[in-house]
Amino acid sequence: MIACLINIILLFICMLLITFTDTKCTCKINPFVGYRTKRSTKSEKAWKYANTIITQLMAIVLVIYLIINIIIALFLTIFPLNIIYIINYIVIISEVPATIIIPTIILEIELEKKF
Repeated sequence: MIACLINIILLFICMLLITFTDTKCTCKINPFVGYRTKRSTKSEKAWKYANTIITQLMAIVLVIYLIINIIIALFLTIFPLNIIYIINYIVIISEVPATIIIPTIILEIELEKKF
């Protein structure tokens, strides 16, 4: 259940970031804040696109992980088997890297196509 709570907190943060980048983003390319890669810093348009899309992609991955964690939590209450605990730990450990890596790969492919 802690994994579900962490997912909800991270989703809340993503929703705040989505709201911020959609409504208040001045989105000037800078070395301190934002999604910074070679492709995203090619132009202001690419920068704005990347910083808007990355949080949306992260939110999608977090929703998928939240659903997986809820299913695992249900299985743990019904079948408290060691293998389900092991699967739960693998999911928890892979969540943060996947939340960063999967959206980054998708976004870089999109940036390459569009810019």
